[in-house]
Amino acid sequence: MDTIWSDVSEWQVPVDDSYPYQVLAIRSNDGTYRDKDFAANHAWSRRALDTGKLRALLIYLVYRPNWADELATLRDVVGTPHPKCAVMIDVESWGGQITGDQSPGINNLHHGIGSWLGDMRRVIGYGNVGDLNRLWPVKPPGVRLVIAAYGSNPDYPGKLGHQFTDGATADHLLVSPFGYADVNSADGYDITAFCAALGLDGSPAVTPPVTPPPTPPPGSGPLSIPDMAYGQRGRGIYTLQGWCNRMFASYSHIFINPDPAQAYYGDQTVAVIAEFQRRVGITGGDGRNVGPQTKSALWGLGYRP
Repeated sequence: MDTIWSDVSEWQVPVDDSYPYQVLAIRSNDGTYRDKDFAANHAWSRRALDTGKLRALLIYLVYRPNWADELATLRDVVGTPHPKCAVMIDVESWGGQITGDQSPGINNLHHGIGSWLGDMRRVIGYGNVGDLNRLWPVKPPGVRLVIAAYGSNPDYPGKLGHQFTDGATADHLLVSPFGYADVNSADGYDITAFCAALGLDGSPAVTPPVTPPPTPPPGSGPLSIPDMAYGQRGRGIYTLQGWCNRMFASYSHIFINPDPAQAYYGDQTVAVIAEFQRRVGITGGDGRNVGPQTKSALWGLGYRP
């Protein structure tokens, strides 16, 4: 009944049709470093999802404090996400490289990925108990987690699965085609329940909450983003359009006037801002202006004018 999967990166060989499970996790990036085998693993996984060999794909990225650049890297390497894929944030200290409470950065990354995917259930976390407690003490409500623990299976709030071997422990599981690799179990979840927990079953999406706009001092925070609306021109629009094309490459393809002062808030920009508003849960947004809620959501994802 338990759903089993392996997670792999450039440290293993690329996946092929000998892979035995219905779920696979592949690394996309470590901060802004791009996994060398991701393109091959992702291409195989998408084909396997389309044919039914795989029922779910987990794309995982290693958290680093430069979370906005990391999010942009993820979006760039993935392109248009497959509807049966979720994203897992790997939270680890890496021998003391990352220390202290990283909750603001991890939560911003979590929110940004959920906004991109359109469903907060499709974003989960990973780590051992110690790192999750130290680095991510304040977690989003309801976030699901994969707990790494070899030789034990600890309870933890939100636990969805358990990584029980890294191939170097007593379990020594041989996973074709990788040899010895990380293996995980979603205890008590068959594949149907597992997909439902990740929002990959076609059920209505759980959209990310919209935080009320803060009121920071003038000239800082979301209030530093200028008012923008359909029909306007200017440098602020030029900056926003460029950022949208980089961050939202799956749906933002705005033609940008090479003269910043003449950048135009036209129909293409309206369509992109409307889609952004929809994905972050701003109700009633039609993309025709950048108001307080939109500014707050943009700021939360790392946009700076």
